[in-house]
Parts: sequence; C-alpha cells; structure tokens
Amino acid sequence: LPQISPPDLRSYSEKPQREGQKAPALQRIVADIIDRILPCPLVAYFFPPWILVVIGYGLLSDGLLEGCSVGKRLMGPRTVIVANDNPCNLARSFLRNVGWTVGQMCYMSLWLIPFAFAYDLVELMLVLFSPAGRRLGDWVAGTQVRGICGHI
Repeated sequence: LPQISPPDLRSYSEKPQREGQKAPALQRIVADIIDRILPCPLVAYFFPPWILVVIGYGLLSDGLLEGCSVGKRLMGPRTVIVANDNPCNLARSFLRNVGWTVGQMCYMSLWLIPFAFAYDLVELMLVLFSPAGRRLGDWVAGTQVRGICGHI
C-alpha cells in the first residue's frame, strides 16, 4: 500500500521555518534596557494615563522601524519572522511582547515584583542559552532576533 502523507498546510509564499544566526546577547540586553527606559515608565506614577504610552510602546515597538525597536536600532539587532525572514510586523510584535509588557506592569505592584522578576529571568536564560536565542514571546509569535539591523 502506498504511504499517504498529510498535506502541507503552509502558505505557498512561506519558506520552511528555519532559524538564523542569533543576535549577540550583549546587544540584545543593552537594547532591552534602552527599550525599558525609553517610554519613561516612572512618569506613570505621577501621571497615570502615561501608562498607555508605556503599554503601546512595549507591545508595538518591534513592529515599527522594519523590525527594530529604538533600542534595537541603536544596538544592531532586528526582529524577523522566522518563516520568511521578513521584518517583524505590528501583529507579531504584539504577540511577541504581550508577556514582556505584562511583566513590566507587574513591576508597578510590590507583591507582583517576584513574578515579574522570575519571568524576566526565564526570558534572559532563553536568550543566553537556547541555540536560537528565542525567548517565550519569540516562540509564540514565530520570530527571532538576529544581528542584522543597521544603526541610525
């Protein structure tokens, strides 16, 4: 009897998933620090509506500037879609950063800080020690940070 294989459900425009060279960890860490400081989250303590700016930047920053948040643009890495090597778009940026943004919000409540710290620690370990350097948000969104973005 002939073997019957399941149909390939990928879009014809997608290339097979592959992971490229991950961005250097130091570049990613410094870019992350810049992206955490840039929207000035402490302003929200004095002007609560500012939290919308912080959340918006956190969720959408990797979908702007051709897959480069401001921190990534300054440091060199770029977020790309693994399936086709295109720069991260706004929808993928939202998926990729929702956990990171919720974690950042947890730092605003004293009793949630340990959970936020634990999440950040897991993300850091994945960036440092997984072969592709993909954190949880990258797996959810199908993205990877690679060292290919030009400096400003």
